[in-house]
Amino acid sequence: MSILKAKSQSKLSKFMGVFLPPWIQQYLNLYALAKGITKSEIVRGQIERWLKEQPLTSELLLEIINKLQEEWDSKKDKGENITFYIDEVKRELIHKGVNDDNIQMIINGIK
Repeated sequence: MSILKAKSQSKLSKFMGVFLPPWIQQYLNLYALAKGITKSEIVRGQIERWLKEQPLTSELLLEIINKLQEEWDSKKDKGENITFYIDEVKRELIHKGVNDDNIQMIINGIK
């Protein structure tokens, strides 16, 4: 039984691990215990505030597409196959945790 247990997390969340210096981890532990909230709630709140200052998703997708397009332009000049390049990009995006809809938008943006 846990006396200092925080409320359970939503089923609509995804886990994302992060390495922190020990002093930050310890402070988050103490803060969460003192305030009766989870460390996830602390970090989520900070990230949500940070996100308000960041570019829109569409802008990030365009930035990624532009980087991939520049790389493709360089590779096609060397005779590389577009199908092979697209498959390579898809594998990397999947490995990086990009969802299917965003992968399709990125792939569609490469010419």
